[in-house]
Amino acid sequence: MKLKGYQYNTDGKTIHEQYLDCTLTIKNKNIVKIKIGDFIELYPKEYHSESSNIIELNKSHRPKTDLPKKCNYFIKYKHKDKLESIYLNINYLNYLRLKWEMRMFLIQSKDFALILISAIIGGVITYLLTPKC
Repeated sequence: MKLKGYQYNTDGKTIHEQYLDCTLTIKNKNIVKIKIGDFIELYPKEYHSESSNIIELNKSHRPKTDLPKKCNYFIKYKHKDKLESIYLNINYLNYLRLKWEMRMFLIQSKDFALILISAIIGGVITYLLTPKC
């Protein structure tokens, strides 16, 4: 899943641009590629395995005037022992698609599937073993 967002400019070299355009690619709960501006491309999945994990996906509660283009969600990830944020301007449907891609729903966990299957099997066995009148 490809998303467009904005990342805060932390190098301080360019004063006029506070936020840089950013494109990130997410696959199987990991960040595969981050392209910041026109020049910087990061591949955290290949080189920094711990920084490819997304730590948080939250709704932004900061004032809209402080954020670029009225972004309403942000993703936190770890890069070189530092927390970085990418701000996203997405609608609710894209937010649900992103949560599904990151496997954040309860139904996608293996534990939930095992509990559900064992409950169904237990119910079938109980139904078969109860005497019929």
